[in-house]
Amino acid sequence: MKHLLPLLVLAVGCTDADDDGTTPTGNETDNPGASTFQVLANEMPGGAYLSGFGHDDGIIFAGGRLGGGVGSLAYLTDDGLCVEEGVTDQGLWWIHGTDADNWYAVGENGVILHNDGGTFVREDVDTDAILFGVYMGEDDVWAIGGKVGSPSRGEIWRKTGGEWSLAAELPALGFKVYGDVFVGDGWSSRWDGEQFVDIPHAGGEELRRLMTVHSNGEHTLAIGDGQSRGYLLQLTDDGWADVAIDDEVCQSQGQNGVFVTPEGTVLTAGFNGSSSFDEGSGWMCEEFPSVFEGFHATLEHDGTYYYIGGDWMGSPAAQYGTIQVYGPPIEPLEVGACD
Repeated sequence: MKHLLPLLVLAVGCTDADDDGTTPTGNETDNPGASTFQVLANEMPGGAYLSGFGHDDGIIFAGGRLGGGVGSLAYLTDDGLCVEEGVTDQGLWWIHGTDADNWYAVGENGVILHNDGGTFVREDVDTDAILFGVYMGEDDVWAIGGKVGSPSRGEIWRKTGGEWSLAAELPALGFKVYGDVFVGDGWSSRWDGEQFVDIPHAGGEELRRLMTVHSNGEHTLAIGDGQSRGYLLQLTDDGWADVAIDDEVCQSQGQNGVFVTPEGTVLTAGFNGSSSFDEGSGWMCEEFPSVFEGFHATLEHDGTYYYIGGDWMGSPAAQYGTIQVYGPPIEPLEVGACD
């Protein structure tokens, strides 16, 4: 039985939008009725949570106390929300997998945690870099990251045939991978099955810092900068093309995370409580955020939008997690240590 901690539930308003029925990816959708932004949990134990992975029975969030603390996981199911602290001796940054018992989580100093059929297996690689992203494909698993410094460097690791090896060393930080597309600080590339091929900006501009990439199979988007207002790109046959963002409220903060739903809705997450989406009627967000913690990632699960983050900038002992949702009104839950 899981021990659960009360969740903070707030219903807040959204900005108005024109109803043209078209998402940034060109798909037609309907706006959900009676949905609101709500704080699912704040000041969560175990540190900040920087990513999440949805599966048939719920969501697993990965994070920890970054910069010298432990890694933590939080589990959201129909039974509630619980936290498992200290799953690794290094903070975790990203998680991806195929189901609840088959996933990878990566983080600081090359830590890699593999849930292999319900058994946790450490598969750390020999590096002092932070692994910021991971993607589990049908045949290979990819991890990407780098060492922050002056100068910084990037690394891409590949697991094939059951063994991890260094696939590429980069002159700049690498941040995320999804499918065969990799993004980082001023660069992007695609794995063509034999080598990495650069993906340029379709307009010939230099790429800025790309923090996250995501795809629904039809549309691939990347979000970037992380310091100023939103910088959203869509992958075309000619490279990355700018996606116009005409909303000064919803995209006024630096952005860290992007997610594309199967229907083509685009979710973005950023600093100072920035949580927004476009279902086809313009960008929607809280005009006045109910929390000011940063959001590092976002995802959709069972029709609800999740924005994942917290305070990951302070000392390891002071860090905590924050999860906000947009969806139908929710009942207060409890959260605590998992059994």
